[in-house]
Amino acid sequence: MHVVAVDLGTEVISAAVGRLRSGNLMVKGYSERYILDPTIMERGNVRYVKGVSRIVKKTVEEALRDAGVSPSDVEGIGLSMTGDRFTMVEAEASVSPEGKLRIEDIGYTLAHRLEFSPENWPISVDIVDLKVDGAEVDPRELGADHPDGLIGSQVTHLQFRAIVSNTSLGLINNLERIARLLNMKLITISVEPLAVAKAIRDYKIENCLLIDSGGGTTDISVVRNTLVEVCHSIKVGGRDFTLAIANDLGLTYEEAENIKKKINSPMADSELSRYDLTRREVLEAIEEVAEYVRDAVRSAVKSIIRSLDMNVPERVELYGGGVLLDQAETAVREAILDAYRDYLGIVPRVEMLEASKIPHIGKQLAGPMRVVAVSVLRDTALCQQCSGRDVKVVIDEFRAPEGRYYLEVGGRIEDSVKIPRRTGLKEAIISAIKEIILMQPAPVTAELRGRAYAGTVTIKFEGVDSTDDVDGVKVNVSGSEVEDTVDTLPKEYKIVQVKEMGPILIPVDELQEVEGGVSETAGNVTGLKEGLDDSGGNEPR
Repeated sequence: MHVVAVDLGTEVISAAVGRLRSGNLMVKGYSERYILDPTIMERGNVRYVKGVSRIVKKTVEEALRDAGVSPSDVEGIGLSMTGDRFTMVEAEASVSPEGKLRIEDIGYTLAHRLEFSPENWPISVDIVDLKVDGAEVDPRELGADHPDGLIGSQVTHLQFRAIVSNTSLGLINNLERIARLLNMKLITISVEPLAVAKAIRDYKIENCLLIDSGGGTTDISVVRNTLVEVCHSIKVGGRDFTLAIANDLGLTYEEAENIKKKINSPMADSELSRYDLTRREVLEAIEEVAEYVRDAVRSAVKSIIRSLDMNVPERVELYGGGVLLDQAETAVREAILDAYRDYLGIVPRVEMLEASKIPHIGKQLAGPMRVVAVSVLRDTALCQQCSGRDVKVVIDEFRAPEGRYYLEVGGRIEDSVKIPRRTGLKEAIISAIKEIILMQPAPVTAELRGRAYAGTVTIKFEGVDSTDDVDGVKVNVSGSEVEDTVDTLPKEYKIVQVKEMGPILIPVDELQEVEGGVSETAGNVTGLKEGLDDSGGNEPR
């Protein structure tokens, strides 16, 4: 099955279609669309879900046509988000009594280390350092589908460090709603700097400063051993140049964007003549913003250098659509050089990161603007390959309320079943006969099944009976021996994704509206020991 990855930029939305083939990332199709309404995305955040969804839908449809792939041959979608909130956790995992390492041994440990609040909700976890019985091991050995991995092997002691990516629950809900409106299962929410850092690892770039100059933000990340240590996000990007041209010269946003893209080309004069403008007037508007970009980036880089006690990589990689404007690229380069000279007395190696540097086969993508799309596609394909878990809901037909039950996973209805109206006597006779024949109680059960990757798992119910006190409904996840008893409906689990391992399902018991969200639910996370706080067989957000 193929996957779709979407780079949700402030100015441009791009979609890539592909899959893993023999361990290699194969890109099959690609498309991109400019956002001409500046009100629907703000600084990398979704403001108007339906408006963004319409653009994403068109972009994905174009990418699928380019790939020659049918929507029915797509497992799901990965959506990107900027990331600047990371926390490090250190933990020791207790191993099962049999001494065989299980996914839940790690999942339980992680779940108890995570902190949840609507303003700072975990999206994903990347295990970066791992010791097994005192010996250092590549964290990728924990991969649930790794053919020679650690899962199931004899282990007595496990220590690890992991990076937790966080964001607001409202943003997570918005991204999941986009997947729902597209009728596509959410495979992952990919944190852009982490995805890029992992993607360029195969290009032998393990230590560097990553600077993503986008439409609404400029994100500066320190990468060491493919691990993002620090990330600063500056609220300035390509859109600021467009708005300056529009406001200073009395143009519409669309007209200003068109001029910005052509100002450094031979076509500029003919385009400007349509609006009775000169190149000098446009360049003056651009230079005002370029000066601000220069100051903001210089200040951010200096702050990072100070915070790391002058110990920063000497290599800098630039990418993103913002650097396609020559004046913006120059401003960023000059800011970096100034900061390194002033604080370190050195001249860093500043290079343009191209999508072609990320190993992939099939359709070859190039340019700095496509780096994130390829990186998110790689991350999504890896999650689809080894980070899914089967969720099963078992419903006792004699005890559970009568009505129809739905299992929604990652924004899409996966399964439904109807528990028919009971007459009482008929079911009692059937049950008694089965017990006599089988010599043991024989409950009649119905099941809901789905595969979880990211987002939310929800058990919904339609019926006449009250669902405040539910009996006879249980949830379990493949790779986990934990079974969660459902006591009220609807029942919601948020997923935290352990990259290349699996999802952890976190039960959300007290539902409340989250400011800035999309009327979705969130709340206090309770019952971790009793619930599916499980094991790496689920994903929170």
